[in-house]
Amino acid sequence: MSHVTNTCAQSLKDAIDAMFSTHGLSISSLRGQSNDGASNMSDALQTSYQANILEKLNIGELTGGSDVLENILEDDVHSDKKSSIVRQMNAMQDFEFVFSLHFMFEILAITDDISQALQKKDQDIRNAMRLLNLCKCALQNLRENSWDTLLSRVIEFCVDRHILVPNMKDIVVAKGLSRRVAQQVTYLHRFYVDLYCHAIDSILQELNDRFLETTTELFTCISCLSPIDLFAAFDKNKLQRLAQFYHLDFNSEELLLLRPQLDKFLLLVRMDEAFFNLNSISCVAQNLVETGSSCYFLLVYRLLTLALILPATNASVERVFSAMNLINTQQNGR
Repeated sequence: MSHVTNTCAQSLKDAIDAMFSTHGLSISSLRGQSNDGASNMSDALQTSYQANILEKLNIGELTGGSDVLENILEDDVHSDKKSSIVRQMNAMQDFEFVFSLHFMFEILAITDDISQALQKKDQDIRNAMRLLNLCKCALQNLRENSWDTLLSRVIEFCVDRHILVPNMKDIVVAKGLSRRVAQQVTYLHRFYVDLYCHAIDSILQELNDRFLETTTELFTCISCLSPIDLFAAFDKNKLQRLAQFYHLDFNSEELLLLRPQLDKFLLLVRMDEAFFNLNSISCVAQNLVETGSSCYFLLVYRLLTLALILPATNASVERVFSAMNLINTQQNGR
């Protein structure tokens, strides 16, 4: 049920957009323009009509996205737009659609923390590594122990809303293929093996591919430069190991000189108030420059700058956590 504090046009639009988004829909996806650009779906959602829909939502006459679509369908909408709405309604009242939404929620609930941590501009790498391990364990637990619970919840949801639930022992044929050509599998195989297990395994594989043992060690070493709690994570041996990863940037002589410089650096940052209460590696590097200390800690400063340019792009993060794409790919292939 959607509640709004006022009925101005923008508030109504925002409320309807938010409600649509909870069902994987959007007003923009329903839009379509005629050749002169004068007609589109927004014409059917004028302010007065929005007020009518929201009023019904508030008093409980409409219970969700499919009811809103039905309400729109009853309005004077062009026939080709009605066809689009009908397709949306049919998709929303399908067991596979409901299953996918519930499954995506489970996946995203597990991966959201690590995804957000890796995309932060100033990364808490130490915490991100903990979250990575936690994410992998949670995904494995989801795969091994949560199937029955998820399936029961989806079935209960569908029964309560009069959505047809398939018999999991029945044979299902991939859409667009004849029974003779298509592989004969049960609904249980389709949802459990082809969708549930495949999606989880794909994400776990992507995590392992993106964060190899060497990469994880590299991140762990970098986390030792974190200034949180007066450099509580500082580990000279791991920082020496970090420098060895960058063999083109540190020669053998500099590796020997780095150890005593790290000792002095730790004394500095725990003694100079300019380095108190910092929360990111970038702040440490910036303060070294501002205080003029970078000239005396050239090797440490080099290590800091190398840590800051470690490639961890949003594109790779998004690829790791594209749970929705994995599930939709399975659906579209049916």
